[in-house]
Formats: sequence, C-alpha cells, structure tokens
Amino acid sequence: MSQKTAMQIIKENKPGLSPQTYKTYVYSIKRLRQVAGDLDPVVIADYLDTQQPNVAKQLLSALIAYDGPVRWSPMMSKYDEGAKAIRIRQSLSDRESDNWVQWKTFKLAVSRMRKDVKMYKFFTKGSLTMQEFKLLAGYVACAVHLDIPMRNDLPSIRIAATTGDAVDRKVNYFVLSTGNFVMHEFKTKASFKRRRDYPLIITPQKATRRLLMDFVDLHKSKVLLPRNRQGAPYSREGYNGLLQKITYRYLGVRIGSSMLRKI
Repeated sequence: MSQKTAMQIIKENKPGLSPQTYKTYVYSIKRLRQVAGDLDPVVIADYLDTQQPNVAKQLLSALIAYDGPVRWSPMMSKYDEGAKAIRIRQSLSDRESDNWVQWKTFKLAVSRMRKDVKMYKFFTKGSLTMQEFKLLAGYVACAVHLDIPMRNDLPSIRIAATTGDAVDRKVNYFVLSTGNFVMHEFKTKASFKRRRDYPLIITPQKATRRLLMDFVDLHKSKVLLPRNRQGAPYSREGYNGLLQKITYRYLGVRIGSSMLRKI
C-alpha cells in the first residue's frame, strides 16, 4: 500500500491532526510493515517488546490511527506506564536520581512510621519531646503525601471549624467538620479558575482524615502542621527539611515534596 493511501486512511480516521503527526504516523506504519507486512498482532507485539516503551507507544498510536483501536488499544497501557517512567526519569536532576525510590517502597516506609507511632503511643502518652513531636509531624506529612500528590502546601494550611469559616481567599484550610482541604492559594490555581473548579476541594481518604483530626486535637494550634507544640508554623524550606529528615530516617535517602510528586 502506498504512503498516500496510508495517509488518506489516517486522515479519514483521525481528522484534524497536525501535518507532522500525519507524516510520523505514515512513517511508523511503513516501519511496522517491514516487520510484518500484514501487521500481524502477534509479530507486531513481539517487535514492540524490543523497543523502548515511549517508542512502542508512538508506534501503537500510529496503528490505532491507521487500523482502529480494537486490536491495538489493549496493548497501550503496558507501554504507557513505561513511557511515563522514562519522562519522569529524564526530568530528574542528578541528586534526584540518586535519591529515587519506588512508590511501593515509600508506602512501606509510611507503614513502618505508622507502626512506630502506635508502638511509642505518641497520640496517647501525653507530653512529647521535641524530637518525638517532629517524628509524629513527619509521619503525618508523609501520610498526606501518600494520599494526595501535593506540593509543599501543607505549611500554609490553617484550621477551620466549618466550611463557612474557610473564606479568606489568601488562606488554605483543613475543615474539621468535613475533613476536607479547601485550597485557595496553590501553584496551578489559575487553571482551576478557568475550569471553574475553585476553590479546590480535596477529600482525603478516611484514614488520612482521621489521622489529621487526631493530630489537630493533639496540638490544638491554628495551623494544620506546626513545627512545635506551641503552634509555630513551618516555612516551606523548614517543611521540606522535615520531609527529608523523616525519609532519610526510614529510607536512607532524603526526599522532599517535589520528589514525592515525581515518584
């Protein structure tokens, strides 16, 4: 089949793409026909497994545009995750690469933190030393990041009794009556405003809500995550230091909020 015919088919199936995308898809189909002239799915699948995930994903996109999704779309998820991991790796600094851990490894670390908090009775023993309080705060922070892909916004969050109290547009809140975050100030707020999804309401999982409420009840200050029992707030730099210290203690590497989002 000529390139022109392939181009016509793809344009018919996928109108409105850029000229360069059409050219790329046609080239990809030509390349795959050299592997299997009839585009046999078994032969093509074996070939795709020899390619980098991002390359395999691009070739599959061309197949879907050319031949339809029935045969080819089920393969996409396999290479999509691999391609995503490559993109993330390419965006890491040398230091971040050295400190990289798998998400399941971080989950196991948070589980060990939870067991230590329970074993040492941090929520029930009464007075905590500064070291104990920071260990507990580090666990709470990691538990939130495990649940929600936040940036380092936790230091900015204040306590509100009800949603009706969470009205200052310069402040982010944790609302005790609902267990939700009400976010007014965050990096991507402009895009959420355009989508008319503002303020941003984040609902943590039940276990995270319970943990946050217990921690608020323990320290009884106006900020969600204070750096001491007197309620002094963290700076963003200080908060990142808290994350790095607790992750170093449990993982042997220093991981901040930005790195956690990438992981």
